Amino acid sequence: MKRIPATPLVPYALTALAAFAICATAACAPSSPEKSPTKTATAETTATAATTAGSLSVGGFSAPESVLYDKERDQYFVSNLVGDAFTADHDGFISRLAPDGRITALRFIDGRATQDGLSAPKGMALVHRTLYVTDIDRIRLYDADTGAARGIIPIAGSTCLNDLDAAPDGTVYFTDTGIRRDGTGFAPTGTDAIYAITEGRSVRRIARGDLGRPNGIIWNDGKLEVVTLGSGEWLTVSLAGEILQRTPLPHDILDGLAKLDSGAFLISSWGGSRIYRILPGGLAEPILSAKSPADFAYDKKRARLVVPLMLEDRVLFAPLPH
Repeated sequence: MKRIPATPLVPYALTALAAFAICATAACAPSSPEKSPTKTATAETTATAATTAGSLSVGGFSAPESVLYDKERDQYFVSNLVGDAFTADHDGFISRLAPDGRITALRFIDGRATQDGLSAPKGMALVHRTLYVTDIDRIRLYDADTGAARGIIPIAGSTCLNDLDAAPDGTVYFTDTGIRRDGTGFAPTGTDAIYAITEGRSVRRIARGDLGRPNGIIWNDGKLEVVTLGSGEWLTVSLAGEILQRTPLPHDILDGLAKLDSGAFLISSWGGSRIYRILPGGLAEPILSAKSPADFAYDKKRARLVVPLMLEDRVLFAPLPH
């Protein structure tokens, strides 16, 4: 793939914008009434407001970090960080969202419901109606239909588990971005890694080290595609952990990643405040402008993107441009 000049990133000084493609703490995200335990879905949280032709925006979330399309039930899951992304405060939650924008269950999975509940949910994946969710240094499993807890898998030595994706054989691949809070910013922890977990819950680390703060990940025909938070790169990684290709992209602080049937990829960038379509040959084409575009979902059935706008506490539905 053609290499594209990258915008340099100040070493690990993940600036105010990088307050971040995963962090959205109370300090860096707008305060949200969702933090009240009596908050319920109202006309405001379920109403849709047109922003551009064919798009709509849904409010009422609390630092939404990731959206997952559940094609079997034709619905979306939305992970909400609420507070600090590195603190086990057990206040995170996962919402269910209907295709028409209705929030059908604001706190479908509620970290406050149990003593050791969900704290800082980010990436999500489905395997046979089990929902896998990253939460700081562990993977949490839930029944995707009832929300009931189905177990916890601690990931020893991890510091910032982020995105994950399921392969057709049920193996789940996920990233450790390898950062920690340092005052008002972030510092590297050296735990950058890519992991795999089987349906039998066996965990193996398949890559570590110079990974540029790995964030978004997808399984792609026997390889892994990964975008980075720190180095602004797109990595292609073998299942054995070999980095097959590094492609710099036009902007840094990369987050979400999806593949289209055409062979093109979609990548969200906080640095560029856009979602890009990366065409075969490496041309980066901006297709959507959005502030704080985190880990979006591609709804193939409707040819649209569902984008969590973390710093705005909203989710944006937008048609995929031709």
